[in-house]
Amino acid sequence: MNCTRSRSAKPLDESFKFRSKGQQLLVELKTGIEIDSAEVEVGAGQLLTYKGEQVISYIKDTRASIWTIKNESENLKNFHIADCHRSWRTRHMKNAGVFERCVVTNQTDELFLVDWLNPDSNQIESTEVTLKVCWACLLIVNWRGYKSGQRNKKTKTSRKQFRESIWEEFSISEFFTLKETIYM
Repeated sequence: MNCTRSRSAKPLDESFKFRSKGQQLLVELKTGIEIDSAEVEVGAGQLLTYKGEQVISYIKDTRASIWTIKNESENLKNFHIADCHRSWRTRHMKNAGVFERCVVTNQTDELFLVDWLNPDSNQIESTEVTLKVCWACLLIVNWRGYKSGQRNKKTKTSRKQFRESIWEEFSISEFFTLKETIYM
């Protein structure tokens, strides 16, 4: 079989190459890409983006024990969906000489690969854990009315309880589905 191209074959156009790179980026974002935190960009509605794609970001290095990761994951650093004051500080630590790396992803399974230091072997190990969304990001995007924190007179829910329920019930897949109609 002759594998040479015939003279009538057209060269691959640039749009095909671009689609392939875009598709490759989407595949890599599903598993997460570790980048310098300054590479995270801010898009429409102050949502975080990377190379034009909507992402969430988190710090992979937990500096926590495996016990804390498995039993008190609510005490770990949160993931970010927007350009809040907490994510801004993380991304701009370069000014202070701190080069914080983060992971950007568009995964929706709510599990994040984090690192921890095994004190017995002095080796860095990884495990998956459920992280919570940053409350300051919820304020920025006013997810489900989080900013107003409206009290429900019927259920006698306080502003704090209202916000906590939104924070607890936050779903990444729902956010990625709805954000397109809200912010794009």
